[in-house]
Amino acid sequence: MARLMRGLLPLGAAVLVGAWLWGQRVAVTPALEPAASVANSASATTPASAATARPAAQGRLPGMPMPPPIESASPNEIAALRRAEVVHSQARPPVASYVGADGKQHAFRYEPTQQEAASDRAREEREASLMRELQADPAAFARRYGLKAREIERILDGSAPFPPALLD
Repeated sequence: MARLMRGLLPLGAAVLVGAWLWGQRVAVTPALEPAASVANSASATTPASAATARPAAQGRLPGMPMPPPIESASPNEIAALRRAEVVHSQARPPVASYVGADGKQHAFRYEPTQQEAASDRAREEREASLMRELQADPAAFARRYGLKAREIERILDGSAPFPPALLD
């Protein structure tokens, strides 16, 4: 009896794996050949002329043409699309709220508070003052604030901001 069970166990496992693989093959076949499956199912229930009709693109109504791909649009057409989007966006009121990561509704603040605006102005004034000082004498500025020559170059050409410690 034990010998028989040892022989049937691998056979049963092979049958189960084979059935699973057969199910996978059947599930994949229609996805690989959508036109054939649509034509076959259409020919069984409708006249032959409908079987030769091309299936509608997914998400489109039959008889509605597909828009041309954006890659084929001319620069004037793209500019017109952008202008239309701007007009459409300006016609709608700004979004007032959003759902945050916590799942709760949060309101957008488009205008800064007076305190935030004052803080921003002070920071911009400090940055302008530092830039005037830097442009007047880069070597002395580097020594005074402990910056490297490469950092000074990057700040002067605009590719790097002032270090936050200098602005606070």
